[in-house]
Amino acid sequence: MMKHKSLRRFLKARKFDLDKTAHMWAEMLNWRKDNGVDSITQDFVYDEYELVQRYYPHGFHGVDKEGRPLYIERLGKAEPSKLMSVTTVERFLKYHVQGFEKTFKEKFPACSIAVKKHICSTTTILDVHGVNWMSFGKVAHDLVMRIQKIDGDNYPETLHQMFIVNAGNGFKLLWNTAKGFLDPRTTAKIHVLGHKFLNRLSEVIDPSQLPEFLGGTCLCPNEGGCLRSDKGPWNEPEIMKLVHAFYVGEAFYSRKISSSSDCDDLEIKSASSKVPTRGIISADSESDGRVCNYAAMQVMPLDAEVSMIEFCVYLFLNMI
Repeated sequence: MMKHKSLRRFLKARKFDLDKTAHMWAEMLNWRKDNGVDSITQDFVYDEYELVQRYYPHGFHGVDKEGRPLYIERLGKAEPSKLMSVTTVERFLKYHVQGFEKTFKEKFPACSIAVKKHICSTTTILDVHGVNWMSFGKVAHDLVMRIQKIDGDNYPETLHQMFIVNAGNGFKLLWNTAKGFLDPRTTAKIHVLGHKFLNRLSEVIDPSQLPEFLGGTCLCPNEGGCLRSDKGPWNEPEIMKLVHAFYVGEAFYSRKISSSSDCDDLEIKSASSKVPTRGIISADSESDGRVCNYAAMQVMPLDAEVSMIEFCVYLFLNMI
């Protein structure tokens, strides 16, 4: 049983074409099975994490003003050749997938509880100050392409918005040319900013949540600084107790659904009432203005042979 998936994201990715969405969903299920994704958070140990951080500084750090996880990369500090000397492409991809799974399992639920509304996307900052684009060779390019394919195929619609900061004039020119070939829905999420970016970031992120190197006030005292702190609601014990309690209820819900061949509405209501949501979900931009039950939104009987009838019933119950 796979968890933490919302069909709404897949529907958006395929512009609500049911046939294309069903195909994308089935492909995602096969990918998860072939790559052991359901157990990757327990099975995979990334021993080279500290060295990888040295040559590719990145990490989650706080939340934006609406409660979404804030993810930051310092691309200008990245050293692709040294990165590939301490890890492999395959292991880095596993680490990347494991990170996504933890985000769905821990960060999104914790953020949802903290702000009492459904959170299912991130805000990202890419700091390109000092980037030497010539250092990004074929291996780095191929790695980025594979990451983009994994994310697009299996974790669609999880980016709320991205800020690329410290961009030079050349990068801005390149972006203005490239975005004409991209989906307008995607380009609307991406903001390319120069060196005077703080006012724009401050509109969506409180300075206390921004590291000092991005003009914020945070100086995490731990070894490694802000990008290794993993600061956020997902590190608050009381919130995580509720997250873990949710998963106990979710497991009950999943068993109920699996035992029902017609997705009986009474079974869904009975199971979802077992989940201690503590009123954490309200209508907001993440749920397109509709009040939604967190358990029902995140869990779906994930049998690769699920029928189109069950598929449509799920849409009717949770998305219409």
